Amino acid sequence: MDPARDTPAVLAPYVAHFSANFTALTGEFLDVHRFATQVNIPFRKSVEKDGSYSIDHSANLVLLNPKGDFAGFLMPPFDRERVVQVLELLRKREL
Repeated sequence: MDPARDTPAVLAPYVAHFSANFTALTGEFLDVHRFATQVNIPFRKSVEKDGSYSIDHSANLVLLNPKGDFAGFLMPPFDRERVVQVLELLRKREL
């Protein structure tokens, strides 16, 4: 999550690789940081002495319902069966 480098043009092919149904988000750094923190997928910018930087981020998965409302998050390690179970429960709640 680096709004300076993760532009819509950069994100589009990356996200499409996973699913045409996925939507990527980007925006101003503080807005993206605030949103990520609120949904438990925090990140931080680590600046080196030479001015270069990297983005350190969690591996948490945020779960949003079809309306875009926060439904929860999953922390690693990810167990496939558990992830499927959680997604099925969320899908049933939405019906």
